[in-house]
Amino acid sequence: QAKEMIDKNRDSDVEIKKITNQIERCKKSISRFDTEIKEHNAKIQENKKSAKEDEKKAKIYEETAKYHESLIKECKEKSEKCSAEIKEFEINIKDAVSANKERE
Repeated sequence: QAKEMIDKNRDSDVEIKKITNQIERCKKSISRFDTEIKEHNAKIQENKKSAKEDEKKAKIYEETAKYHESLIKECKEKSEKCSAEIKEFEINIKDAVSANKERE
């Protein structure tokens, strides 16, 4: 019976480790998306400035800005998905910790 409890605790610890690793990967993704958002915003500002300086290129720059805005939207959606996954993983960790405590 003690061996069974040890095995269950080990399984829970492995599951917690997996979930913790998934959380870290999601956090890194969110950070990367935040960086991309900043880069796209910088590109938009650069393009808007250039558009004012050169009217002939204004349409191209506006289209490029729209493209980067769509990439920002995509990054935000992915970031929100990662945030939701983190919340789910945190709940799973709490459940695993509770299960460990109940076994003890």
